[in-house]
Amino acid sequence: MNDNIKIISALAERNRRKRAGLTLKRSKTSSGYEWSCEGQISQDEAQTLMRKSGYDSIVYGFWGYRFTDGKTEWQSSNNSD
Repeated sequence: MNDNIKIISALAERNRRKRAGLTLKRSKTSSGYEWSCEGQISQDEAQTLMRKSGYDSIVYGFWGYRFTDGKTEWQSSNNSD
């Protein structure tokens, strides 16, 4: 196997694992929702995942963004008031 194929294969595998790690979890708390996903993502990526779940960060808010213990976490309101 030549080096270019090895590099492409390694990149494809890393991307596959990254995609697999973007499982979004949402838990209801007394003050809103706690969101989390495995791995480190940016605030923009977190807001995109939230929006794709039907919760636009402009409407529901977005705060408490942090990366800890191998996962990204943040909070939002549970209503659009």
